[in-house]
Amino acid sequence: TTPDYIGGQTQFDGETGLAVAQMIDEDHDEDIGYPIGLSTAVEYDPDSKPPIHKNRRFRLYAITGVLLLLVIIAGAAVGALATRPPAVIVVRDTLEPTSTPTTAPSNTLEGEYLQNFRNALGSMVDVSGSIYDRAAQWIIYEDKLELRPDDKNLLQRYLLVLFYFTTTANETRPWVSCGRPENPFDADCTYQRLTRTETDELEYRGEAATAWLSYKHECEWIGNICDDIQFIRALDLWGQNITGTMPVFLQELPYLQSIAVPFNQFTGTLPSEYGTMRHLLNLEVHFNSLEGTIPQAYYQASTLQNFNIGSNMFTGSLSTEIGRLSNLKGFHIFENHLDSTIPTELGKLEFLSYCRMNENAFTGTIPSELGTLLLLQDLWLHGNILQGTIPDSVGGLVDLTDFRVAFNKLTGTIPSEVYRLSRLFRLEVNQNFLTGTIATNIGSLTRMSILRFARNQFTGTIPSELAKLNSLALVQFQLNNFVGAIPDALCSQPSLFFINADCLPRIGAPTPCDCCTSCCLRETEICRIQS
Repeated sequence: TTPDYIGGQTQFDGETGLAVAQMIDEDHDEDIGYPIGLSTAVEYDPDSKPPIHKNRRFRLYAITGVLLLLVIIAGAAVGALATRPPAVIVVRDTLEPTSTPTTAPSNTLEGEYLQNFRNALGSMVDVSGSIYDRAAQWIIYEDKLELRPDDKNLLQRYLLVLFYFTTTANETRPWVSCGRPENPFDADCTYQRLTRTETDELEYRGEAATAWLSYKHECEWIGNICDDIQFIRALDLWGQNITGTMPVFLQELPYLQSIAVPFNQFTGTLPSEYGTMRHLLNLEVHFNSLEGTIPQAYYQASTLQNFNIGSNMFTGSLSTEIGRLSNLKGFHIFENHLDSTIPTELGKLEFLSYCRMNENAFTGTIPSELGTLLLLQDLWLHGNILQGTIPDSVGGLVDLTDFRVAFNKLTGTIPSEVYRLSRLFRLEVNQNFLTGTIATNIGSLTRMSILRFARNQFTGTIPSELAKLNSLALVQFQLNNFVGAIPDALCSQPSLFFINADCLPRIGAPTPCDCCTSCCLRETEICRIQS
């Protein structure tokens, strides 16, 4: 609608911003200088001069005046058009998505959406046909939640939509469950949650959930955990067949505290950008196919509390700057290809409770500084190439419950301090070159459940004090230099279900055993299950 100019001001609707036409009321014509009516009769005066309109000079002046007036009117019209505000294009909510996304916004409102996305991610949003463009088009044209450009969760929702399209390769590699519904108004799905059973096996269990890219708020989509004001704090998607590389753009979620995407199929490297996220407390990417080295940025992530990159293909060494991770509680780097020595600075992590570095290629010795970690519960160093002795300082780990140093090249004896770790329930020192005897005060480890001494060079007899361990379920003595029979009291332990020793041949065995579930022949290192 063409705006009227009243008193020199254009009138606009305050809510829509649209120009508004104002109707002129006839009752107010006088107010703007126009007469309400004109006389239709003129009296004749015979003595008067000829009418002025018949005067030639008058007609010349009149024609000139009319031409001048037309010029003035034309100039005013041009000026009005030049100063007229641009038309406001209104996008209706019922617009269908464009069949081919374009790099330039097709209208003002779309441009506002794209500018929000561009501010966070840069020009990648403008690449026609890209995943970034696909996610933008979904938000603008397909999303039934119909967010506006100024909604506070617009960028958050866009980033999560982008995560979905990225990790499904634009929906060509679907997740295990709860992907985009065929009916956009059907938000319900059955989520297959990966669960660890009592027998330590993994299985899927179905549960009711809300699908991704449904019309509901993104905080309701399964795996997204938000705070009270609807900002996402955690992304938690275990075992959903998620593929592709780890999306760098997750760093744009300003309050994200946890990224937990283990048991998936991520490839590529670990984004260094995650290490700069101010609020990141938890990173779990174990059991994927990631490679490369641990980015230096993670050693500066002082807020990080749990770091789990286990069972991937990482290489390289650990930085000595690991001591700067002052809030770290869980450090899980197991089953990778990491090498070099274990930094002594690891001993500075006073809050460390779980340290699992097993099955890598670490060399050198076990740092004695680890003995200062008073909160440490798990220390897994098995499956490396460690040499030297078990440090006496291990005895200072008063909260230690699970100590594993098997499959290394350790020498020396088991420090007597180890037998004072009253909370210990698992001790594995098998497959080393350890010597000496098993101390009789092993009977003080009353919580012990699993003991593995196999394949070392231990001597002496099997102490009968082992019978005091009422929770003992498994014990392995085989392929050592023990002598004497397995104590009858140990065989009578009702909790024991597996025991292995050098109890072959039946006659003349070095460690005769009437209750062993498996017996080994020391000379050939062949073991047999006993019936």
